[in-house]
Amino acid sequence: IDYFWYHNQPLPELPPPDTVDNKIIERIGQYIALLVRDGCTLQIGLGRICAAALHYLGNHKDLGVHSELITDDIMNLMLQGVINNRKKTFHPNKIVTSFCMGSQALYDFVDRNPHIGFYPSEYVNSPTNVARNDNLIAINSAIEVDLTGQVVSDSIGHQFYSGIGGQVDFS
Repeated sequence: IDYFWYHNQPLPELPPPDTVDNKIIERIGQYIALLVRDGCTLQIGLGRICAAALHYLGNHKDLGVHSELITDDIMNLMLQGVINNRKKTFHPNKIVTSFCMGSQALYDFVDRNPHIGFYPSEYVNSPTNVARNDNLIAINSAIEVDLTGQVVSDSIGHQFYSGIGGQVDFS
């Protein structure tokens, strides 16, 4: 190490996705929530569709999380007792994640929380570790899906739009 210095700066906060007054996104979120059974383990992506799906999971029981990302919506479901990780078969009673993005309340919630384990992405997204979760459901967004089921989540035509994240690892 040639140089090292300390720097204090607040963590960047991510505003919640705007799903209000978008009936299509809300309906998609409702349909996704209908497909999730009690006791399932979730991998969740980022965006309005994923947030809408989490919003409609409030009546579910014993959900778990094994996802590279957690957000305020995950925190809220934990506080409601919906996500408790009791039925998880890999790291039971604990969320397995690589990072979180959201509000200061989320950052405070995960700080030293024994129910949340942060691991490197290569551990969380490892196909061997993903497969250790019974009843895993991956909820991600797509830009396009063709008739054969191929998914585009990173570009619109030749224009780069977003990184693919862990979608490929969990699908």
